[in-house]
Amino acid sequence: MPVRILVADGDGDSRSLTARALGAAGHETLEAANGSEALARARETPPDLAVLEVALPEDADGTAIDGFDVCRELRRDGDLPVMFLTARRDPVDELVGLAVGADAYLGKPMMPRLVVAHAEALLRRARRVGAEAAPALRARPTTDGGGDDGPRTLALDDLAIDLDAREVHVNGAPTELTRTEYDLLVALARNPRRVLTREQLLEEVWGDWYGSDHVLDVHLSRLRAKVLAAGGQRIGHAVRGVGFRLRP
Repeated sequence: MPVRILVADGDGDSRSLTARALGAAGHETLEAANGSEALARARETPPDLAVLEVALPEDADGTAIDGFDVCRELRRDGDLPVMFLTARRDPVDELVGLAVGADAYLGKPMMPRLVVAHAEALLRRARRVGAEAAPALRARPTTDGGGDDGPRTLALDDLAIDLDAREVHVNGAPTELTRTEYDLLVALARNPRRVLTREQLLEEVWGDWYGSDHVLDVHLSRLRAKVLAAGGQRIGHAVRGVGFRLRP
C-alpha cells in the first residue's frame, strides 16, 4: 500500500515539483495550496507524512493559516511526521518550526532527490516506532528483571518509562510526550550516566539525518521543560565538547 504524503505550498510550481518527486518514488501525494485546504485534505484523507511551506497564502475567505498553524493542528491529535520545506530560512523560523512539533526544517531550493530522502527517513522512523509499540517486540534490557513475557520498563529515580505502552510517568504521574521527545528520553535513559554524542543521539532518534542538529537542541529543551513541569529532576545534562547524558 503506497504511503500518503500531504504537500502544502502556495507556490504551485514548487508544490508540483515536490509532489512529482515523491510520486516518482512510489508515494501517493495530496496537494494543498493554503492552510485551510491542507487541514481539510488531512481530515478527509489522513496522510502518513506532511511536507509544509511556512508561508501559506490566505484562502478564498481571507482566512490566514500558515505552516506553523497547520503543523500545530496536525500534531494536536497524534504524532504525524511533519517536515517543513520552506523559503523561510531564518534560524528563528527554524526554531519556531521545530518548537511547534516539526521533525525536520529544510530550506528551499533543495534537490528533489534530497527531499525524497528526507521524507523517507522520517517515514522509516515512524514505521520503526510503530513496530516497537506493537505487542510482539524484540527483547531489550529492563530494570525490573522482567523477561520477554513480562513488562519492559525503565525505572530511574523519579522517571518510569513503559517501553511497551510508550508511556512516561514522572513522580508517579503520567506525562505526555511527543514521539520525538519520548524517543530522546529513552535513548538517554538506557544509559543514564553515559555521555552520548550529538551524532549518536541524532542516529538513535532520527535515524538517517541530513539536516541541522538544531532539531536535537529544540526537542531536548522541550523534553526538559515537560519533566521539570511535572516535578522531576533536570535531565539531558550537557558535557562540553562531547554530548549529553541523562543525569549529571
